[in-house]
Amino acid sequence: DLERLAGSLADGASMDDVTQSGSAAERNLGYLGAIADAFRNSRSSSEDRPDPLFEWRHLRVETQLGEGGFGIVYHAYDPILRRRVALKLARPERGSTRDDLIIAEARRMARLRHPNILAIHGADRHNDMAGIWCDLIDGDTLKQRIERDGPLNGHAVLQMATLLADALRLIHERGLTHGDIKPSNVMIRVSGEPVLMDFGAGSGMPGEGVLGSPIVMAPELFKGDSLTSASDVYSFGAMLYYALTGEYPVNAKNLDELSAKHEAGADIDFGPIQGELRDLVQQCLQPEAESRPSAADLLSQLYRITEAPARRRRQLAISAIIVSLSVALIASSVGLWQTSKARQQAEAERSSAQSSLNFVVDMLEAPRVESQGTEVRVKEV
Repeated sequence: DLERLAGSLADGASMDDVTQSGSAAERNLGYLGAIADAFRNSRSSSEDRPDPLFEWRHLRVETQLGEGGFGIVYHAYDPILRRRVALKLARPERGSTRDDLIIAEARRMARLRHPNILAIHGADRHNDMAGIWCDLIDGDTLKQRIERDGPLNGHAVLQMATLLADALRLIHERGLTHGDIKPSNVMIRVSGEPVLMDFGAGSGMPGEGVLGSPIVMAPELFKGDSLTSASDVYSFGAMLYYALTGEYPVNAKNLDELSAKHEAGADIDFGPIQGELRDLVQQCLQPEAESRPSAADLLSQLYRITEAPARRRRQLAISAIIVSLSVALIASSVGLWQTSKARQQAEAERSSAQSSLNFVVDMLEAPRVESQGTEVRVKEV
């Protein structure tokens, strides 16, 4: 009944029709439900939306958002979910085998639930094109943010890195890899939270040539090695380096030069990075995969760095308390000593006064023999 009442207004019934049926509670719930549905329908009505460029599966593709090596990203509308989504369509020339592998990877990634991992709603193949549709993030990529505003400060990078490292930890714990961690694959929401996206290269397929983006790739991938979690950590470090400096750790004019630099052991300048983040980035960018920390270790270090100021504040507070207590104890001891000394002095004065009083009393009560029979004046005593 509530479902019927909630939909009646959207079906064309008047408000009076809705509110005159059922009990008072049903009328109230029907009233609210009808308004909610009518509002949703007014916002998502197909008549109010622009004509689609084309339709793919059940999605109405409206505008193009971007283009990359994997394919083209569109802004689309999902009439089933009644929400805007991002649709990424692979280029047909990439080949059906690779498309199938990418879709399978996207489906595995869809099992992940993390606030800093892009939520994938589905993946399929339609009209000879493989596609993935996912949340549409309102914001800029990390690359766009750096290009517009310049490098981030250490505090901002630390906050971003901690959230993304936790997302990467979850990916690796599920036996998956990302495969293409880079500044343009990190979306910064309007609220400031980062979102790791684009798992298209994360299948870790050997024999497929260079995977991911060469500018942030681990050295072993240039040799044809398979993608591993350690490769993700290297790319993670390269992304942090870019966020802190506005430059990539290893630059080259082309892929051959970049590969040659890695083969010769690229000399990375960590001078521009200050503080504890320098050591962290250095660990991530180690040329040997086995020398890099795991995502879980990386997260632990980031937590330690993040909590260091709080620990220092606690230590300072404890030190201040200890000093205060010490000062109070010393003051108390001095006060007790002074009190004890004053008490002793007062006791001596009282004793002296009492002795004097006793002497006077004794003199008055027992005059000298030679004074017997005569008046004895106090002055004489």
